[in-house]
Amino acid sequence: MISKTQVSCHFGRRSQAYDEYAVVQKSMGYSLLELVKEAGVFQNILEIGCGTGFLTTLLAQRYPMAKITASDISSEMLTVATKNLSQYENVSFALEDGENLKLSEKFDLIVSNAAFQWFNDYQQAFTQMERHLLPGGCLIYATFGEQTFYELNQSFQAAHRSLEIKRVHHGPEFISMRKLTDITCGLGLSVHLEEENITEKFKGVREFLTSVKKIGANNSSKGENILIHRRLMLSMMDFYKNTFEQFGQIPATYHIIYGSHKKKKRTFWGQYLRYDLVDTFSKKVIQK
Repeated sequence: MISKTQVSCHFGRRSQAYDEYAVVQKSMGYSLLELVKEAGVFQNILEIGCGTGFLTTLLAQRYPMAKITASDISSEMLTVATKNLSQYENVSFALEDGENLKLSEKFDLIVSNAAFQWFNDYQQAFTQMERHLLPGGCLIYATFGEQTFYELNQSFQAAHRSLEIKRVHHGPEFISMRKLTDITCGLGLSVHLEEENITEKFKGVREFLTSVKKIGANNSSKGENILIHRRLMLSMMDFYKNTFEQFGQIPATYHIIYGSHKKKKRTFWGQYLRYDLVDTFSKKVIQK
C-alpha cells in the first residue's frame, strides 16, 4: 500500500527542482489541455495533483473567467504553485488527497495530470470524483499505464530470478486501460480513452533512476524496505544495460493513458440521459 505521508514528503523535497526534470509530465499537460479544450467551456474547475502549477497555468490562461481550485497532497508543492500563479486571481489552492476529497462543492470539470498512480484504491478515487462532478460535468486526466517503465520491471524480475530473491514490486503499480474502462463504465460515465508511448533516452541506468528521484517518484510503498539490496540493484542494472542499451543509451518508456469522461445529465422529468459508451484506443509512439 502506498503511504500518502511518504508521497507528500517525497514531492515536498523535490518541489523546487521538479519542473526541471518533469519533461514527460509537461508534454502530457499540453496534450491534456487539448482534450479539455475539445470538451467545451467550464466555469468551476478542480485540478487534482496540481504540483508546481504547470497545468494550472495553462487552464488559467485558457479559462480566465472560470473559478479554478488547484489541489495537491503536498503543502510544499502548493507553496511553489501559489507563487507561480500569484498573478491569477481566479485560482485558489487546497491541500487535498485526490482519492479522499473533503471539498463540499461540485465542479463541471475535474482534471488531473500524472497523479493517479499514487492512488491506493482506484474504485474509491473515481467514485469520489464522480460524486464531485455536476450533472453533465467532465472528468479528464492523463495517467501512467501498466506498460510504464517496462524495461525497469523486466530488469528487476530478471535480477530477482538470478539471485533467487522473492519478487516484490518496486514503486507504484500502474493501471490498465481495461480497468479504467470497467471502473468508469460501472459509474455510468461515458468513456473515451487514448494512449501513447513516450520514450526517453539516458546515458545509463543510474542517470535514469536519478531523473525519477528528481521528480519525487521514489518508492512510496508503506512497509517496504527502502534500501534495496546492493546485489539486487547491480544485477538489475546489468540486465537493463545488456538487454536494452543501444548506441550508448538506455530507454525508459512512459505508457500514457488519456481519459475523458462525462457524467449523465438529468432530464426534465428527473431521469438521467444515457450515453453510448465508446472505447477509443489510439496509439502514438514518441521518441525523445
